[in-house]
Amino acid sequence: MTKIFLKERKVSGDFMIASFLFEYPLSEKNDFIKPGEFLMIKNRTEPVLAKPFSILNINRKGFTMLIKIIGRFTNYLSHSIPGEPFFFRGPYGTAFEKKLDMSKTMITVGGGCGAAPILFFNNQYPDLIEKSIIGFKNEQIKGLIEINEAVYESESGMTVIDELDKYLSERNNSEYPNVLACGSFGMCQALHKHSTERKYQLFVSLDERMGCGMGMCKGCPIKTKSGIKMVCKDGPIFKSDDIIWEW
Repeated sequence: MTKIFLKERKVSGDFMIASFLFEYPLSEKNDFIKPGEFLMIKNRTEPVLAKPFSILNINRKGFTMLIKIIGRFTNYLSHSIPGEPFFFRGPYGTAFEKKLDMSKTMITVGGGCGAAPILFFNNQYPDLIEKSIIGFKNEQIKGLIEINEAVYESESGMTVIDELDKYLSERNNSEYPNVLACGSFGMCQALHKHSTERKYQLFVSLDERMGCGMGMCKGCPIKTKSGIKMVCKDGPIFKSDDIIWEW
């Protein structure tokens, strides 16, 4: 595993922004990780497996992640001191660009921590983004990062699906849009149902618990029309109509 150092971390409610420094900076022209791929991160004292995290942004000196504090490791990280060493391996997973038609513009949707890979994608490919909708249950995230395209359900009463439906109703384009979404399984499943009603092509990046990140432990299965796939190895991005959602 490769050593990194915690640069800083900011906590607001259940969310955290954590920045890390590489032990050895990357070269100037380095395509180290792409939107859709993820890293497995751990430290040497917590008796837990490495955990998967998406990148919010990266430069040659280090990277930043948007994390929801939901378990032992993330709780430990939320109290860690700058300079503490951590370790990562990867990247793993399939980059979004390998499954998307990168010649077409798209609508991107992120929910909660699913905002991280979507914002990373938006920043990497700004000319491809027709519209972006980033949703949160409440306004905790405002204490950490400014997201212009954010919607807060506690403030507006609208979910990302409500916002997407409103946008599609007002959209002046006869072509069916392509939508890329990342969020909880429940959000992605609800978006799939919406996509069948509103006739758009939906790709989902699934947020699943993982053991190894490489497909060896078989801990993150998803049933598809072509058989059982591993979210970590075969995904995390899938065409939503390829997934057997009721499995």
